[in-house]
Amino acid sequence: MNTEREAADRRIGGDKRNERGSQHTLKSPQNQGIIELHMWFKIGEYLGAGLSVIPCNPETKRPTVAWKIYQKKPISDARQHQWPGIAIVCGSVSGNLECLDFDLGAAWLEDWKALVRNEGEGILDRLLIQKTQSGGKHIVYRCAEPITGNAKLASDQAGRCYIETRGEGGYFLCYPTKGYSIEQGSFENLPVLSAQKRAILINSARALNQKEPEPERVIYQSSNGDRRPGDTYNEQADVLPLLEQHGWKYAGTKGSITHLTRPGKDKGVSASVYDGKILHVFSSNAPPFEPGKSYAPFSVYTLLKHGGNFEAAARDLAGQGYGEPPMLYEADDPGPWGGRKGNITDSADRVENVKNNGWEDPVLLDSFHLPQMEPLPGIIGEFCDAVSGATETPLELAQGLALPVIATAIQGKIKVLVKPGYMEPVNIWINTVLPSGNRKSSVLQEVTDPLLAWEARQIQIDGPKVRKLESQRRNQEARIKSLRAKYGKSKRENLVEIEREILDLERELVSLPALPKIWVQDITPEHLGTVMAEQGGKMAILSAEGGIFDLMAGRYSGGIPNLDLFLQSHSGDPVRVDRGSRDSSIYIPSPTLSMGLSTQEDVLKKIGSALGFRGRGLLARFLYLLPVSPLGFRSLETSPISYKIQDQWRQVIHKLLDLEPSSDQNGNLAPHMLKLSRQAYNEWLDFSRHIETELRE
Repeated sequence: MNTEREAADRRIGGDKRNERGSQHTLKSPQNQGIIELHMWFKIGEYLGAGLSVIPCNPETKRPTVAWKIYQKKPISDARQHQWPGIAIVCGSVSGNLECLDFDLGAAWLEDWKALVRNEGEGILDRLLIQKTQSGGKHIVYRCAEPITGNAKLASDQAGRCYIETRGEGGYFLCYPTKGYSIEQGSFENLPVLSAQKRAILINSARALNQKEPEPERVIYQSSNGDRRPGDTYNEQADVLPLLEQHGWKYAGTKGSITHLTRPGKDKGVSASVYDGKILHVFSSNAPPFEPGKSYAPFSVYTLLKHGGNFEAAARDLAGQGYGEPPMLYEADDPGPWGGRKGNITDSADRVENVKNNGWEDPVLLDSFHLPQMEPLPGIIGEFCDAVSGATETPLELAQGLALPVIATAIQGKIKVLVKPGYMEPVNIWINTVLPSGNRKSSVLQEVTDPLLAWEARQIQIDGPKVRKLESQRRNQEARIKSLRAKYGKSKRENLVEIEREILDLERELVSLPALPKIWVQDITPEHLGTVMAEQGGKMAILSAEGGIFDLMAGRYSGGIPNLDLFLQSHSGDPVRVDRGSRDSSIYIPSPTLSMGLSTQEDVLKKIGSALGFRGRGLLARFLYLLPVSPLGFRSLETSPISYKIQDQWRQVIHKLLDLEPSSDQNGNLAPHMLKLSRQAYNEWLDFSRHIETELRE
């Protein structure tokens, strides 16, 4: 027992103990009261687990010390305070810890669990569950990315809050405080959830909210009381059919609230619709809607049907018989409908409608939002999530490297048949931008492990054969060299015979197959062409740095960019390079090059001004991911990726690498054709048309 007491003492910052105390209690050296031994131990355990703890009064639930300082750093000597109860400070100081507080007897806990199970199988088993002194429940976890402050998530119609978060700047009482008990998990080994997994928990709670949220303000209002098309549409329309037309799916009903799943997702609650009218969105991946906002029917119609142009939406609805045309003029400015005057509510409306003066729509600087990348499906998504959690890196980093690895495995063997007569290769270029120190190399190592393992396996299989052929080739070349030397010394009547033997040997020279190499990192454009020719025209550049851009820009060619091979290998155009000798000429009929890079912001800025990069379309070929860096908010205590998930990822990539190409009607090798479904084709068409409008001058 003395050993245990000494260990606890060391963890909480002291080395003295109460020599008179019984085996169940310790006395602080400041003689401020007896601390229960179990609580004493738990304080040390929690501090050792990277949690910031503070003393709290269990009855008032208030800290008994000035605790703001412990939002920034954990307590250094716990023995200087009395501890009637323990509370844990949430947020970055405790490794991005967050607590879901289920109040009022945890009445909505089971409903919440059902929603979570429907979307995120296995998540609930990882969470810590604590019973509170009032009969409520705490759900506790850490997040791989910074969390927000306290927030109310779900209330009943009377406004009583049933579910809320304890986040950055908050705290909650915990076991072994009187009245608190742990039902699942431990505070010493909290799970670390990705942002996507956390979103499942938060959105499932928000889906239970019964208090109807306030929608976005109505854009058009009349100074003379006239009813506008948007006003009438808000009163009469049901937004559910409109949302379903645009890919939203029914996910259940609770009372007058209908739950919906966003387009591109098969299950889970992404938004709720109240009484068929007010859309409240949870998901951060549901453009054109923004998370945490509510929309009246007219706003939903405008965003989905007219890209946010309220003027066009109002005209459209007016043509359908809703209300009257909108007034988009200052009070003293007559409109085009018989001199009637309207009112614009504020300057934001004027900005949205400056087209009345012949201007194009401006881009509001404060309305710029980057879309988040959706989680990948199946084992690919599970692997990326596991890598993100184990390395405490953004999920986008693992995804931005995993997709090029998949493309590396299938490029040249599969093409996408968009429509008859139009095919696209599957190679992809992605650049994930993050500051140094984000463990990009560790993620790259995990993601590319199957490629290295496959290369090693193939070299082991093909190596003996290649070495035998190399020996035969050297012997043939030695014989030819010997005959050429003999030719110069032979009599004229013997020359014809020597020439014939040399020609026969040259015709019979053994061709040397290259050992498999499917990806590189640092390579010059000239050598890249050689390697691609050796590897059947296929190659990938996978790197946690941006050195390849320096090579493209002409590091070894006097600053003259060498981009042709890269550009042609992105689109699959034939490559022919003649370097002055027969042996150095290269022809690649259908090159495919994938790139998965993770550079710093400085590299991104530098390539933006590099000669020829923008004008020749190099930069436009990349998909850029700009996730939020977690530096400064990491817990540094993570669990490794399970062997099962690593093995499943390896098997997926190896099966794709082992896939044999198809053949055409003449028996020649040809890629498999991946045909788009009708829904996929429509999404491609919408996106392509959007890009087409962006190309207008």
